Amino acid sequence: MEHDLFPEVDPERRMWKVTKGAGFGLHPHCEENLVSGMVSDWFTMRPGSPLQYLDRLCLVNDQVFPGMNRLEGFTEWKNNFAILFSQPFIVGRNATEAEIGAFFREAGFLRICHGTWFRQEEPLAVFDAGMTK
Repeated sequence: MEHDLFPEVDPERRMWKVTKGAGFGLHPHCEENLVSGMVSDWFTMRPGSPLQYLDRLCLVNDQVFPGMNRLEGFTEWKNNFAILFSQPFIVGRNATEAEIGAFFREAGFLRICHGTWFRQEEPLAVFDAGMTK
């Protein structure tokens, strides 16, 4: 939701992405000791700053998907400051729910609900990890 995608594959087979709008994703904050079955109650979502966005990108690049993202630069896109990066274009298969769970648990994430994983230390939340139903 926070990127415009350029699916044209360049000679290195990389997909280009640029942040869109005035925001840089959302910065999740998990409410501690909250008892609720509603994911929306667990997280306070705050607009991310460019620095928070880059911190999360580096964190994901270092610990979750090593070497996946490459910062390409900064630009103005649709009248807003934007961050441009690329990642490899990978043709693959859908992972099973068991494979997704094993991957995130090994990386220190806690499953909140279907498709939502959270690691308190950073804080880092992933909201779209799962099979499309």
